[in-house]
Amino acid sequence: MQARAQGFREQWEEREPQAVATFFNDCEQTLCYVTVHFPKAHGSLMRTTNLRERFHKDIRRKQRDIGMVQSETGCDVLWYMVAMRETAKQRAACRGAG
Repeated sequence: MQARAQGFREQWEEREPQAVATFFNDCEQTLCYVTVHFPKAHGSLMRTTNLRERFHKDIRRKQRDIGMVQSETGCDVLWYMVAMRETAKQRAACRGAG
């Protein structure tokens, strides 16, 4: 993993220094889950709390349910609807925690 991270740094640091600095800020802590050893059969049971990963998973699930999106506008509507639902869920969770 260290070699891949270094390759990433070498490729992008000159062009996007702020993005690379942000990525490497606490990078070891961010990726520590990768070092946990568990049986590969259990991989499908793992869950994430990363909102971006969850959003993309919801998009893939909706696309699978719908089938083929008929137009670019239809794709935009799909992304919008999932984004609005996730935003509403996050707002409700924040109100409930307060």
